[in-house]
Amino acid sequence: AAHAGALAELLEDEDWQVPSAASNALKRIGPPAAPFCAEVLGRCDPVARTGVVEALIRIGGAEVATAVAPLLAHEDPGVRRHVAECLGALGREAAAEHVQALSGLASSDTDKEVRRKSKEALMKLGVRTYIPEVIGSGDALPPGMLAAMESGKDGGSGCKGGGKGEKGEKGVKRGGKGDEARGCENEGGPVAGSATVRPAPTDGGSGAEADAASVALRLATMGTAAAAKAAAATAAARAAADARKQQQQQQFQQQQRWTRGAQECQSQKKWRQKEHQKQRQLT
Repeated sequence: AAHAGALAELLEDEDWQVPSAASNALKRIGPPAAPFCAEVLGRCDPVARTGVVEALIRIGGAEVATAVAPLLAHEDPGVRRHVAECLGALGREAAAEHVQALSGLASSDTDKEVRRKSKEALMKLGVRTYIPEVIGSGDALPPGMLAAMESGKDGGSGCKGGGKGEKGEKGVKRGGKGDEARGCENEGGPVAGSATVRPAPTDGGSGAEADAASVALRLATMGTAAAAKAAAATAAARAAADARKQQQQQQFQQQQRWTRGAQECQSQKKWRQKEHQKQRQLT
């Protein structure tokens, strides 16, 4: 344990064999080496962070979680991301005391990757994370668009095609011609056929407010489009795998036919040779 600090410094070495050997030694030292490794994680180069996190995970235990937890407030988002990953890998028993800090990062951190890693860590710890109602790319909307959406008043919003807003119970229909399938409900209701989206209502559905609401709807439905694209890619991959499997079966069956044919030819050749020998003996 007296040399744990020196071993932790070796985790930054450029030769991959040196950090590997240092990680093995730190694992044997155990929890007393956790503070030294956490100190290195907070100041090392981005390239060395993965090796330091692996060393901390190999040590394991609540002592490691306690040592790295203060780094959740580090100014570098890369450090926060690696700390969240480390806490998730340590397990529920070791990192249970830091679930609240991870929840704060998952909901309010300024870096998108930090939020994603924090949510993954919470899932590994058995904590159900909050799923927002509007699923998009995760990026914040432009300030001008947010201001336009927040300044709107109650009432129906216009859809594509130039239809104007209409207060009351009836939504505005596309182009004002009664396209029931694509009409909008009053008070910013959901659009038929889209994901669950609740845009802020605008004043009459015209001008900059209507454009902002339209762009917001497009951004919000990006998650649905991505899911459909992923499903199509999965179906294509399965179809390709089935085609390869069928082709392999056909090749195997053809090879079996060739083998049986060759065996039959060899048997007939041997039979002819035996018959020829018998005739020669008789003569």
